[in-house]
Amino acid sequence: MIFLNHCGISRMLPAAATAAMHQISLQAEKGALMFRGWTDPVLGVKAHAARLLDTESTNISYVKHTSEGLGLISAGYPFEPGDEIISYVHEYPSNHYPWRLAEKRGAKLILVPNRTFGELANSPGFPQTPCGFSLEDLESRLTSRTRIIAVSHVQFPTGFACDIAKLGEIAKKRNIDLILDCAQSLGAMPIYPEKMNLAAIASSGWKWLRGPVGTGLLYTSASFRDKISVVMAGADLMKQGMDYLDHAWNPYSDARKFEYSTHDFSGSAAISVCLEAAVAEGIESIFGKIQNLHSAFLDALDQKKMMPLLYARENRSGILSLIPANGKTADENAAVLADQGIVVSPRHGFIRIAPHHDNSVEDVVQAARALNAV
Repeated sequence: MIFLNHCGISRMLPAAATAAMHQISLQAEKGALMFRGWTDPVLGVKAHAARLLDTESTNISYVKHTSEGLGLISAGYPFEPGDEIISYVHEYPSNHYPWRLAEKRGAKLILVPNRTFGELANSPGFPQTPCGFSLEDLESRLTSRTRIIAVSHVQFPTGFACDIAKLGEIAKKRNIDLILDCAQSLGAMPIYPEKMNLAAIASSGWKWLRGPVGTGLLYTSASFRDKISVVMAGADLMKQGMDYLDHAWNPYSDARKFEYSTHDFSGSAAISVCLEAAVAEGIESIFGKIQNLHSAFLDALDQKKMMPLLYARENRSGILSLIPANGKTADENAAVLADQGIVVSPRHGFIRIAPHHDNSVEDVVQAARALNAV
């Protein structure tokens, strides 16, 4: 198999799968006795994620997925009637519906329109295609009532990456909380929340991190976290720990504020291994290798049959999206490749090519030639 679908559900790292199965085996063999001499794998998750994001482990929460992280923030944010949230018109549902719920508390969701970029912007039919947004369009919609900017670092159908360094500067200048969905970038692209003025980022663990489904991360800055009310509560939220008959309201103020109940030991053990591997490889190196694979793919591709979405350097990501021009739909092209053991992802009319750093040049060249032959 040539696997080029790391923007979907990735193949889990073998070492991560081994770590997950070890935790399952411990419970199967020992039950509660597994905790004798046991180290909680979430500690590793927090330590490795902190290194990847260049922050403190006290700012990292282990969550189930992007939706949970953003849902906890939206539900706990101190909105007042008339407050505004800025987002993009084609956001992924995980970063759209939580803010729709905020409208029930009087907030208003303002959507930045779609823009097309590069050589394809004037192609027939293309202006209606989801692509990305401009910072100028976004900034023009900011007002004195804007409280949050909530967008994806990378748009899932097209691979358009917003320039988060510039967006962070805009948010800081206006004292706006910048919240990112990083499901399509964490593990593939450099993200440094404190240098980039990010209030929060949320991500799933089964895409570019190559962990198990049902794992995720939430980063929150200390000052932003202080704004957020607790909306889900359980034993693990409280400082008294296992003194379960002490019902004092004494929640953690660090990132454990969002970890309200028992987590899955197998999933956290696996994603800890994945994060450790990303740190060891180096995120800057990983992103550079992915971009080199994109270049090798494009060199081998017949771009008359497959029109690539090509962005400026600051808007590139791990996803390279193609518009089929060979008479077949994206789904039909992907099915032809699947029959040859080449896994890509069709989404909303695009074919998404998403290699990781350990794919080879031969992998992407073979995929390009297979598309040329369809």
